[in-house]
Order: sequence, then structure tokens, then C-alpha cells
Amino acid sequence: MSNNIPIDEGAERGVLGSLFLEPELYSELSRVVSTDDFSSDKNREIWVSMVECILEGHLDLVVLDAKLKSRKTLDKIGGIKAVVDIVNNTPTSEAAMKYASIVAEYGERRRKLKGLNLAASQIADLGTDISSTDEFIQNVILAPTGKGRTVDFGGAFEEFKKDYDERKARGNTLPGILTGYPDLDIMLGGFEKAKMYVVGGRPSMGKTAYALNIAARMAKSEHMVMYFSLEMGQAELVKRVLGIGTGIPIKKMKTCKLTGEEETKISEYKEKLNKYFLINDTSYQTMAGIMTEVIGKNAELSTSGRHVECVIIDHLQLISASASKYTDRRNQIGEASRMCKIMSKELKIPVIVLSQLSRALKDRTSYTPRLTDLRESGDIEQDADVVILLHRDGYYDPEADQKEAKAYVAKNRDGNTGVVKYSWYKDRNIFAENTDPNCEIM
Repeated sequence: MSNNIPIDEGAERGVLGSLFLEPELYSELSRVVSTDDFSSDKNREIWVSMVECILEGHLDLVVLDAKLKSRKTLDKIGGIKAVVDIVNNTPTSEAAMKYASIVAEYGERRRKLKGLNLAASQIADLGTDISSTDEFIQNVILAPTGKGRTVDFGGAFEEFKKDYDERKARGNTLPGILTGYPDLDIMLGGFEKAKMYVVGGRPSMGKTAYALNIAARMAKSEHMVMYFSLEMGQAELVKRVLGIGTGIPIKKMKTCKLTGEEETKISEYKEKLNKYFLINDTSYQTMAGIMTEVIGKNAELSTSGRHVECVIIDHLQLISASASKYTDRRNQIGEASRMCKIMSKELKIPVIVLSQLSRALKDRTSYTPRLTDLRESGDIEQDADVVILLHRDGYYDPEADQKEAKAYVAKNRDGNTGVVKYSWYKDRNIFAENTDPNCEIM
């Protein structure tokens, strides 16, 4: 663990000097900087005393001197001369917000570094439960900064406008990661940052295949996707992804019947996904462990300027309960669902979660899935921004078209709901959207 403590004394003095010169800046500065962001007791005391003076109606050297004396901290900071030195060496208050952002960032880095050092001590202590340490690390990384995020409409508009302008400059008309499924992308706007997507279906309906189709398409477009498989091993996942990307029947890979041309095709497709499709097949996973894994991978990727852009979890009902948490399974699933939503917001990525549907579905006259068919549906339905329910008539009726598949977008928090139609090629694990010009070829 690094011993380099991030401190910028100059920026801290710049914030203090700017506040003294222009007390009206307090409302803006306080949205960015908190007392804990200052690295020394001296600077924290000067900040607190200035703020108290401002809130009481007036700030100047005489009033501040009296305030410091009343708090019995004047000598601790080096006398009122220390404040005068800070003010005299503040070049301009115009850079106040720049100073503030540096102070806030360094303060946050110090807090996280302190937490991670404590986590390192816990990991080294064999008497500490490792799952508790995972959860602690996750909380350290995702912990809120302690400063409010309330902004006026103008501030919120600036964030919207920045995103809009960046997408427009890139030629992207939709806000999320595109899959190349035209109908799905248009209906959802792509898979957007900070949103939770649930893909539901009965066992053997094709949930994993559908998720792998989406993941493979994202990775092929050079978006970093991290796929957590709690049920299926790496080798099986790889066969399925290769079937999706090359159109080669999976059976030929299982039986080692590939031609030289097909082996070349597989090798070429592997190179396209090599850096962008990350697989974790640990069967025992808690949400704390998943988030710790993603955060760790982001730290590893940061040296190359990359980060995980989408997480897929297969599937929700297999996530293990955190230590010392609920014993009731419904509450455990609700907790896992809520943590998926928090992860999407805090890491600013789409999180796609697969979920089982209730067995009661098979006992109805109509097999068309509904939101209420999600197992432990209350929390999942509430947390999800988008719910996609997979359905194949051929699953229930051997006489029906076995290639026909539908994805019902049953919930879409800020868009349309509806049905996306696919052709399902089981031997190659492919979902081909019916508007896809390659649909009948694959």
C-alpha cells in the first residue's frame, strides 16, 4: 500500500484565502469542499472559524480573531498572522473553485487510502472473516463523499448538455452502449450508464444465450464487458460465445470436428474479443465480492486509461447472502437487487442481471410472461430501470416454430415498452433480431 499521502497545501490555502476575500463564495465552495477535506488541524480550524463568522453575518480579521479566541484555537493556528499570510499569498479568488476541486479530490483520496490500509490489516488478520473484508472494501470504494449532490436545474442541465454534446460530436444519437440489435437499441436507447437491466426467463428459455449475445456484441465494438457466471464454467461460456460470433455449430467444437477454415475463423474472432470480454466463473459470489472484483479490475485497467463499461451477472438467484445479513431468502434477493442498482449508479455503468421467473407461469392459460412473474419480484421490479422478459412458444409447444423468440420489454423507466422479435438458432447459441439483414443467413 502506498505511503504517499495526497496533500496540496497550496490549494488548501487558496480555498481559505479566496473565502476570506469573497465570503459570498461560501455557498458554492461548500458544495465541493467539506471540513474533512483539509489535511491539517490548522487549516480545518481556519475553515470552520471562517464559516461560523460568515453564517453569523460578517467576516474580517477582527471578527475572525475574536472567533478563534472564543474557540481557544488562535495559538493553535499560529495567531491571526497565519491568516494574514494566507490571504496575502492568494493570487486571485477567481480560481477558488479550481482550488476547491483539488482539495475535495485529495481529501477523498486520503479517506479511501485510510480505509484500504485498514482493509489490508483486516486481510492480514486471519481471525477476520474474509467476506466481511470484501464488504468493507466495497463500502470504502463506493462510500459517498459526504457532500450533498443537490444542484439547481442549471447545474443538472450542464451535466445533460455535456453528455449530449459529447455524443453528438461522436456521431452517436443514442445515449447507451449499442448492441447492434436495431429494434432493441432504439427501444432502450442502448444500455445506459447508471442503469440496472433485468433479463428474466424460465430455465432453458435462453437467458444466458441472450446475455452472451449482448455481451459479445458490446465487446466486439471494443466496450469492456465483465461477465459473472455463477452457474457455468469458462470453457462452456467460450464455446457459446464462439458459436455466436462465428456461426459455427457448438456441437462441432464439442466433438473436435472443426475444419482448418473454421479453426482460423475461431482464432480471428477470439482476437476481436480478447481484451474486451472479461469472464469470472466463481460459483460462490456475494454482491460485495462482485463489486470488489469490478473495482479491482478497474484499478488494474486504469493504467491503460480503460475501465469496465458493463457488468453482467448470471444470475441473481445464485448470489450468496452476505455475512451477518438476512436469513430470509426473499430479503437476501432484495438486498442483492438493491446492491446491483447501487453499483450501476456509483460506478456509472449499465448492470445487466439475469433472473428466474416463477414456476407458476407454466400453470396459466397464457404463457406470456409478466413483471409479476419475476421470482421475489417486488424488490427486483422496483430496482430495475428496464425489465426484459424472454419468451419462446416452442418452449411450451413442440408443434410451434422452435426458431421464434420474443423479448418483452415489460418495464422501461424512461422509454417505450414493447416486443422485440428474434430468430433463435440453438445449435449456434444465436439470437438474431428479425430486422437484422443477416438473420436468415446465420
